[in-house]
Amino acid sequence: TGWSAEALAGPLDAVLRRHGATMVVRHGRWVATHFGSPTSETAVCLSTVGIADRFDRATLEIRGAPAAVDAALDAAVTGDEHATTARMGPRAAIVRCDQASIDRCIASLLGTHVGVEITERFAAIEVVGPSAAQLIRTVALQFSEGVVIVIENTADAYELLIDSHGGPQLWSSLLDAGAAVSVACVGLEALKHLAAARHISQLHHAVP
Repeated sequence: TGWSAEALAGPLDAVLRRHGATMVVRHGRWVATHFGSPTSETAVCLSTVGIADRFDRATLEIRGAPAAVDAALDAAVTGDEHATTARMGPRAAIVRCDQASIDRCIASLLGTHVGVEITERFAAIEVVGPSAAQLIRTVALQFSEGVVIVIENTADAYELLIDSHGGPQLWSSLLDAGAAVSVACVGLEALKHLAAARHISQLHHAVP
């Protein structure tokens, strides 16, 4: 699609376009909706593994005393069921939330005695599928300890955070290492389909 000076491009924007992503603007950001076929991308995530740019989600850095950080992480997850967190040390942590719910996410942190900053310094890549954990372990060997932050979203879906300048390298490393298991670039439409499928599955399991 055309370029909009008013929309924010993420650290992986050029990489996504080079791989054939269909880009749209959502919440003021260019995001990849699909790479040709959301249905095929969903199937890959269900059978092997897919990687997706998560520039559609916001990153909050929180800092404070260890007990205050603990309280803030609990509050963030309680206030937004889709929020995910990662500890970066005794006095620092990261909270990830959808752009659409960032105000609610920030509000949940108010009164928890921590400093909160919205940051754009990370590239975020979701790795999803039965082979996700295996792929992450393989790629981790190529990066120094602590360079990539791993956040577990579900049993087979993880977000990898890395300083924005390292995003393209991490994306390429995931594609190269995942070639043996037919890794694919996937867009937000496929992730939406996966979320709907998980919800339906949970409902079926809940029925006595």
